[in-house]
Amino acid sequence: MDVETKSVNALRRELSERGLQTKGRKEELVERLRDAMAKSSASDGSFELTTTRSSTLHEIRWEIDWKIIEQIKQPQDGEENGEMLESAPCKIMYHDWGCYVEKYKEDGFLSFYVYGHDSAKASYSLYLKSNKTSEWRLDQDAGYYDGGWSRGWGWRCWKKLSTLKANHVIKDKIYVKVKLHIYNEIEHTSKKLPVTPPPELKSRNERMLAEGIHSDVTLRCDGKEFDVHKSVLAASSEVFAAMFNHHMKESLDGTVEIKGIDTDVLEILLRYIYTEDLPKKYDEKKLLLAADQYQINRLAIICMQALGKKLSADTVLDVMSASHRLSHIPDAMGLKLQCMQYVARHAEEITEREDFTEFTRNNVHLNKELILYMAPRNPRNARGSPPSSSSSSCSKKRRFCEMGYNE
Repeated sequence: MDVETKSVNALRRELSERGLQTKGRKEELVERLRDAMAKSSASDGSFELTTTRSSTLHEIRWEIDWKIIEQIKQPQDGEENGEMLESAPCKIMYHDWGCYVEKYKEDGFLSFYVYGHDSAKASYSLYLKSNKTSEWRLDQDAGYYDGGWSRGWGWRCWKKLSTLKANHVIKDKIYVKVKLHIYNEIEHTSKKLPVTPPPELKSRNERMLAEGIHSDVTLRCDGKEFDVHKSVLAASSEVFAAMFNHHMKESLDGTVEIKGIDTDVLEILLRYIYTEDLPKKYDEKKLLLAADQYQINRLAIICMQALGKKLSADTVLDVMSASHRLSHIPDAMGLKLQCMQYVARHAEEITEREDFTEFTRNNVHLNKELILYMAPRNPRNARGSPPSSSSSSCSKKRRFCEMGYNE
């Protein structure tokens, strides 16, 4: 009950009971009593407040001292309501919300009230914690608050003190929870700038590939088919662009046979074309060969960088060959030099490999460049003079040159 609706005599009587001055106009008495009630609710420790919030639901919990409830005075003769205990306010969605506890004119009854701002509209549910199971029990559901004191505030029934004490008092405290659905929340949040959602292009393209949405060509590899889009592939690969532009038989039939690539490698290649994303683990060497075959330069560079961190006799020739074909890209030139340095350090091991002969046959110009890099720097040794004991590495390089290149 609002203090403004109380009579002057009731205001003076309550101020007197609180030990406060009772003289003055009604407006002064109301203000004095409100200040006293606010200080009392904030300092007497009878209410402890915690809040949790979500986008649609707001929850307030109160911990009320049962001894304080027992001390609340009953209404005097001629008054319908007794003394009212007020919680400190909690601000939710720009409005102050709180709780009143009040004794009814009939002895032994208590009421809980929820209050809010005059412009607020909300539905609410009241829960009381059980002292037997420590669970929250729904006590009143679907209450409605429509602003102001005269409409829809409070609960639809009063609680017996004996029932509360028997079922809900836990260590001299009673625990109350209110769930609020505030209907004018959108009115306030609409004034804020909307949060920008994360980019969706990658997920959309991934879905296009996975579901073949409006695909216009099929890639077939080892019996597995991939429904793809000419425009996407042509924009990413000059090889695919030439294939579709020159009206090749495969393009006209709507099915293209992909050879020389494993199915799992082609799947990763297509995933990169559509999303520029790669799995955490993949065969860098096989993917490099596929990227080089279809002239997807950025993917080739990514694979070369990964392989450059773990060069081995199994990968160095393929990496060097691919970096040579992509020599117009600065990063490729650096990786090519790194491969040559690796070959120089492992000349005998490299020349004895079976794939070395194929490398020299398919990469004549690169092999010649490698020979020039590997050639002995000492002119005397280059003319065939016996190498010194400290130039054993030079003899290995000369042997590499003799075996690796023959015009």
